[in-house]
Amino acid sequence: MGDGIMANALVAHQGAITATKAVALPAAISSGILDLWVSFVSQGQDPDDKKRALRVYGEAVAGFDPAIAEFAINWLKLHNPRNPYRPTAQDVHEHCRRLERSWRNAVEKFLKGEPWRCITQGMGMNLIEAAVYDGPLPLQPGCMIPDRLAKAYGVERKTA
Repeated sequence: MGDGIMANALVAHQGAITATKAVALPAAISSGILDLWVSFVSQGQDPDDKKRALRVYGEAVAGFDPAIAEFAINWLKLHNPRNPYRPTAQDVHEHCRRLERSWRNAVEKFLKGEPWRCITQGMGMNLIEAAVYDGPLPLQPGCMIPDRLAKAYGVERKTA
C-alpha cells in the first residue's frame, strides 16, 4: 500500500509468543474499518479477538491503493452483503480487488474510445462494478477514479 507501513511484531498471548503483522493505515481507512465494525451486529467478542479482527481487516486492504481501500470500505457501509452482520475481512478484500479491476477496465475502455456507460447493473454486474460507470469520464473533474490511478493504468496499458 502506498502510504502504509507493514511491520512484523511479536505478541504475547496466553503465554505463547506469536508473530503478527502490524499495518499502519491512513486515517480515513482506519476510521472506515472502525465504522464497519460498529455499524453492524456483533456476536460478542472479547477485546483480544476484536484487536486481532481489526488487524485482519487492515491486512485485507494492504497492497491496495488507499483510494481503492477507502472507496470499498465506504461502499460496504451501505451495501453490506451480510447485513445485519458486519462484512468480513474477506468481503473487504474482495470488494477492493473487484473495484481495482473495475477501475482498470474503465480506464482501458476510455482509452480505447469505447462507450463509457456500456455496463449496467441490469446486466448482472456487481453493484460496485456498475457504480464505476455512473459518473464523469476518467481524468475529468468529479470522476471517482483518482487521476493518478487513471494515469498509472493508462501507462501500464501502453507499456504492456
